[in-house]
Amino acid sequence: MTTKTVISRNEQGEIVKTQVELTPSEIDARAAEALTQAADKEVQDVLAARNSARRSVEIQLEYIAENGFQAWLEREYQIRLNNPKPGQSTPNMDDPSS
Repeated sequence: MTTKTVISRNEQGEIVKTQVELTPSEIDARAAEALTQAADKEVQDVLAARNSARRSVEIQLEYIAENGFQAWLEREYQIRLNNPKPGQSTPNMDDPSS
């Protein structure tokens, strides 16, 4: 069984550590939290890769000035295709959150 450490003070004011078994709902909650953290990390990795490919705002503005807004949009679409969010098949350029 999985346990957790509970820290408390006894009647003499001393700190006491006690091992307590987790309830099934606590185990489920910890498992769900671990899955959420893993998914969040995966999304953060994708966003970091996208931002690395985009580079700075200044470079993006320079790209727009030299190549036009449509070319920048196509480049952005390609960045999203190369770095899809987990579970996403094709990014939707009409949806900025994709």
